[in-house]
Amino acid sequence: MSTFGSIGGSEIRDLVLSFIALTAGFSVLLGRGVPSIEVVMISAVAVGTGFLLHELAHKFVAQMYGYQAHYVANM
Repeated sequence: MSTFGSIGGSEIRDLVLSFIALTAGFSVLLGRGVPSIEVVMISAVAVGTGFLLHELAHKFVAQMYGYQAHYVANM
């Protein structure tokens, strides 16, 4: 079984919701109020590379060592 093929539907939903929430939060902080589309896009790239890759790395390394791992949003 492929490591990349083992991401479940609820896990994708939680990752997407977390991505949206973090992007919105960083956009407001960086824009100091209502953010422009440029600020939102920069925040999305930062969150996409930082948060998503970080959390998926936890999952894939755990699976590589034989553990079960599943991202769950804690909202």
